[in-house]
Amino acid sequence: MRNAQRRLALATISILALTMVGCSDDDSGNGSDPGLCARSAPEALRECIVDYSAAVRACYVDTDSPCPENDAGTSDALASLQNAVFTDCDDGDFANLSTDALAGRLSNACASEASSAAWRTYGGVQGAVWPNVTDTDQDCLADAHAAVSRMFD
Repeated sequence: MRNAQRRLALATISILALTMVGCSDDDSGNGSDPGLCARSAPEALRECIVDYSAAVRACYVDTDSPCPENDAGTSDALASLQNAVFTDCDDGDFANLSTDALAGRLSNACASEASSAAWRTYGGVQGAVWPNVTDTDQDCLADAHAAVSRMFD
């Protein structure tokens, strides 16, 4: 578990570091504050991963299965991330990306990181491990997933 946690932490740090490389503090002339975007976008990504992970954990604990495509919890996490990007960023503020492109890339990163941790915990995309273990083991899996999620927080 420690190696998986270490790899997950390194992957997340890498995403955030690569994201920050494209940030700049010079104004593109559109009246925006690119520095605000550079501070806000990584924080919104972190919050999204934490919230998305909590929603996934709730799906397993409450429904004994992975979240459906239209799950309110995961959708809300992504919507909050996108709202932060559209509120704090303008086109070109972040690595010369449009706000649509930035919101899309960060949303993908959020869902991918949170889902990856869940799949490693619950048994793949389909959560194959979860239904085949005891209640005590399910508690252990949920606790393990919570511990991995706390690494982002």
